[in-house]
Amino acid sequence: MLQGDKGASNTDPYAKQATPDNKWVVSGPHMMVISPDVSQLDALPTDPWNGGPWVMWKGTKYAHIMMPTVPMPKPAAAKKSAEKPAEKK
Repeated sequence: MLQGDKGASNTDPYAKQATPDNKWVVSGPHMMVISPDVSQLDALPTDPWNGGPWVMWKGTKYAHIMMPTVPMPKPAAAKKSAEKPAEKK
């Protein structure tokens, strides 16, 4: 996957397209690391924009570590919400 991908759900290995709740992510160049015991991945993050490796499909038998080879840019929606200060009530 050193050329990146066109997108996949970060939570559902069977998803074919983005939905409001399947945490769709388009990954740049990356390597995937598979563990024979997916419980070893429990302590690792699932956030693709955390600045390092993350677990994709955590909680399934297909769980694996995604290791980006270049920084992952945040999606436009995440950038906008980060720029906007929280409204006071």
